[in-house]
Order: sequence, then C-alpha cells, then structure tokens
Amino acid sequence: QYVHAFPGFMGGQIRYDKISLGMNYRIQAGPWGMSELQTTASQIFGSVPFPLLDVPRGNETPFYSAAVFTTMNFFEFLTDRFVSVNYQHHFMGLFFNRLPLIKRLRLREVVSLNALWGDLSTTNLPEVPVNTFTIPNRKPFAELGIGIENIAWLFRVDLFYRLT
Repeated sequence: QYVHAFPGFMGGQIRYDKISLGMNYRIQAGPWGMSELQTTASQIFGSVPFPLLDVPRGNETPFYSAAVFTTMNFFEFLTDRFVSVNYQHHFMGLFFNRLPLIKRLRLREVVSLNALWGDLSTTNLPEVPVNTFTIPNRKPFAELGIGIENIAWLFRVDLFYRLT
C-alpha cells in the first residue's frame, strides 16, 4: 500500500509518503498441525502531525481478536516505522487427542506469539508531550499466548502473557 499526500490539494498543507507491506502465510506442518504467519511493515517518509502517525492497536477488553495486540493498552505506542509479526500455531488436537475422555470433546490447542518493533524519528516527535504514548525503540513489544479452541464447536479461550 502506498499513500502520498499532495500539499495544496483540498487545502492540505502536509507532504508525506507512506509505504506499508503485509504478508499472510499459512504453513501446513503435517501431523504437528498448521501455522499462520502475518507480518506487516510500514514507514512514513516526511514530517507528519501527531494524528497521522501509526498507533498499533491494543486491546483492553476480555475478547480476543487476531488483528490487535492482546496485552497492549489502547494508544500505548506511537511509531512512524514499524514491523509487526503475528504467529499462531494450531496443533489440531495433537496433545488432547491422546487423552481418552478429552478426545471426545474435540478440543484443539493453539499457541500465539505477537511482536512489534518500531521507532519514531525526531522529525515526527509531537510538539506537545503526549504522556500516554511510548516509543518501542529500545526493545520490542512481545506477547505469548496459549489457548484452547473448538470449545462447544464455537468458542476459544486464550491466556496471554506480556514478555516485554
């Protein structure tokens, strides 16, 4: 995805370019199950005001969504360039199918790893300090989750732990 802002168009005063690349990949692992890998990279070229910077999506609700970071707070990080990785491995009952009583429930195991590396250039630092945001440039944000899916053929329960 490519975005270019034209100064002067419809009264706009900002000139910048933004490039975003994304990839989704599914890996079949035979008897070990199936993996899903989603990566996204983005960079903003030029100086942009605070509202146009990238804010990774956090989640403070008890509901799971694969499109957000589960243990990240809303508006926790602010970046103008980042790389994110979301990895899930579905074991498809590899372990639970070995237990006779659990096998009848057809529960499935899943593990998740989500990570974000990002930075904010000095040209895009907000003029007014914003206390709620941090910049993940020292160490990446990472979280690890384990879960059980196919509960009553409908639900999934995950436990996530914030690694950094």
